[in-house]
Amino acid sequence: MQKRIFFLVFLISFLSVSIFGQTKNVIIDQVKSDNSQVGELNLWDGNDFDEIIQPGTDIDFPLYQNQTILGSQLLIDGEKYCNWNLQMSDVVNFKTFEITPLTNMLVSYFDETHTGIIIRNSLEGLIPAAGIIVFRDPWIADLKDSGYNNQKRNRGMSAHPQS
Repeated sequence: MQKRIFFLVFLISFLSVSIFGQTKNVIIDQVKSDNSQVGELNLWDGNDFDEIIQPGTDIDFPLYQNQTILGSQLLIDGEKYCNWNLQMSDVVNFKTFEITPLTNMLVSYFDETHTGIIIRNSLEGLIPAAGIIVFRDPWIADLKDSGYNNQKRNRGMSAHPQS
């Protein structure tokens, strides 16, 4: 019985060190549409986003822990944040990532902005000025997130208040 308990304690200790004591080296990057590095990123430390990360930096993160990273929210050379890891279905910035053995790079992608855009409504049988158009910019950082020291973030296409 004592041998079984010792073996069980040894096994649990070994697994804890093997799994939870390991780190994963991850490259954190941020690039414009021409793949040139741009701006700075910020890492959430549990209290704020004060830790600055230069694009292309590699960091050893603990395995199986979440890391929250804020891509730059600045307009730089006519481009701004677009998405993380080319996931256009989820454009929210800042983003929480679980670090796994498969996590090698986390990339904040920028894309060109466009000016002079006009949105018009055109309803058959009505004069053009009739009706209301509601446009929600999925990239506008308009939510002060209380879980992250009121850091502003965008909401993508979800959780927008009804107009």
